[in-house]
Order: sequence, then structure tokens, then C-alpha cells
Amino acid sequence: MKKSFFVIIVLICFAASCSNEKKEGFALKGDDQIAAEVGGESISFFDVEETARKTLGEERAASIDAGVKKKILESLVTSRAMAQAQWKSMSDEEKARTRKEVASYREQLLVRKYLAENASPAPITEEKMKAWYEAHPEMYGAKETIHYEMVAGDTKGQSRSSESWVKQMGDVAASSNWSNYVTSKREEGWPLFYRDGHAREEVMDKTLFTLIKSVAEGETSPLTYIKGNPYLVRVIKKSVSDPKPFEEVRAEIRQSLGPLRMKEAVRSAGVKALANVDVVYK
Repeated sequence: MKKSFFVIIVLICFAASCSNEKKEGFALKGDDQIAAEVGGESISFFDVEETARKTLGEERAASIDAGVKKKILESLVTSRAMAQAQWKSMSDEEKARTRKEVASYREQLLVRKYLAENASPAPITEEKMKAWYEAHPEMYGAKETIHYEMVAGDTKGQSRSSESWVKQMGDVAASSNWSNYVTSKREEGWPLFYRDGHAREEVMDKTLFTLIKSVAEGETSPLTYIKGNPYLVRVIKKSVSDPKPFEEVRAEIRQSLGPLRMKEAVRSAGVKALANVDVVYK
């Protein structure tokens, strides 16, 4: 009911707007022919015809008889009476807020019309689809595989200083064979752990996986502490599997590009509109 009342108020304000336009020579066909008056406000035959078109559609509205038009008019009269009664019962603050809502609704209608006339999405060509496919292989089944090796220290219950850990991990980084280095240091009592494997996001600590992803192939990560323990990562190789064939995902690509093209068209329409007005932020 609240939404319906708001629409009724909008119609009243639009009717007032149309009245002002008539004085300026912009009268709509049939709007100068009064079908009924409610509380001193007019409902025109244009209002009846327009309501019929919006509720029944152009084709059906063109063939309705006088009986149907009378029912539409009676509905408009009732709506106008309810709107007037509600308006009279509202406080000044409520009226002020309603005027703001009406203005906002009017603006939305105008924006939708402007976009319908000025925001035409660029066609989705074969070239654009292939460019998108090549730029986003991960969206179509391609998976990156990262072969890495890692050394971590366990500082829990250890009395060794942070400085000694920094030096030890520095020696690890400088070593050409991490596995052998860790084996020898473990014999000396250092709680170091070596791992050689392939990164899998679904089973790894999020921070560790992010660290591995950030390291380039053949490079070593900076010393990083995860949950208080020191880590070093060296990426041995990065590779990407092939995505699904282009023809197999063509429809999916077109579906992805549609909203993006519309978004770009709306942005361009906005730029065009702003170019024709002065804007001052205060």
C-alpha cells in the first residue's frame, strides 16, 4: 500500500507538472479535455488513455469500449481522492520528505529514458570475444600450477633469539640445496622443516598460498613470518594449463561481456551528460 500511495502522489505531481507545461504550449493530446474533477484537481481524457496504455498495452488499449474507460476513470478518481486525503493528513515534514521522494522518482524516470536514448552498448564482435578469452583463461578452465620448495622454522618453545633466526634463514636463502641444508641443520638441533610440492589453495594456509603466488618463477621470497614462524619460499616453476576450447565457451563469454558493455555504455552516457553542464561541488 505504501508503494501504491507513493505512485499516486507521483501521478498527482506529474499532473501538476503537465498543467504547467500546457500554459507553455506543451499540452498533450486530450489533456485539455476534462473527464472529472476531484477536490478541484482535474483528471483529463489523456490521463484515462495513458492509464489504459500502461495497464493494458498499446494494442488492447486501442480497442477498449466506453465501459472499460469508465472503470479506468473511476479508478483514477478513487486514487486521486485517497491521495488528497492522505496529503491533507500529513505533517509539513512528511510533505517535505514526500516531495523529495517524488523528485527522486522523477529523476529516475528521466535517467532511464536518457540511457535508453544515449546508452547503446557496443556490439560484441568475434574479435572482442577472443580478446576476452585470451585475457581471462582462468575463467574458462585454465589452472595455474606452481611447483615450489619451502623452508619453515618452528619457534615454539625455542630460546633462540629473533636475530639468530634471521641469520639462519638468510643462510637457507643463500644455499643452493635447501633440502640438504635443512637436513644438516636439523642434525645440529635446529627445528627446520623442508617441503617440496605444488601449491593448492584449497588445502593451504591462506597467507602461505598468497606468499607463494607472489613469488616469480626462479625467485625466492623475502623472510616472512606466519603465525610467529619464519618461512622462505622458492618457486621452481609456474605453468598454466589450457582453458576449454573457445567454441565450447563462446556463449559463456558473450554472457559475461553483455553486462560489461552495458556498464561501459552507461559510463560513456554519463560523461556525455556531464560535458554539457557546470558542476560545482561544495
